[in-house]
Amino acid sequence: MARSSSSTKARQREANKNPPTPLRKVVSPDKRTRHHRRPRSAGGGNEKRNISSVRHSDHVAYHKLFGPGLPGVVTSTLNEVWIDPDVVVVAMKKSDYKKYRAIMLKIKL
Repeated sequence: MARSSSSTKARQREANKNPPTPLRKVVSPDKRTRHHRRPRSAGGGNEKRNISSVRHSDHVAYHKLFGPGLPGVVTSTLNEVWIDPDVVVVAMKKSDYKKYRAIMLKIKL
């Protein structure tokens, strides 16, 4: 049996320190994926109104920016980084928005 050279042993030790990462399935960026509008982690389900069909590349980008995508995180990130500093985006439940809108329509600014 042949003996391993010291350089071969060194390469093997180095390879063991940095094992290769598992290969991920290659997905076309244009492939459509299912996005849960209310994350499952926040109680969102698989009902039709909670699912959007989005391009895989857009889905990946969204979650890189916003993590699970809870409304407060999304609006904070948009307000602090991405949109006009003279504009503010607010997230509120639709039922609260309907009440707010009704009040604002009565007020003449």
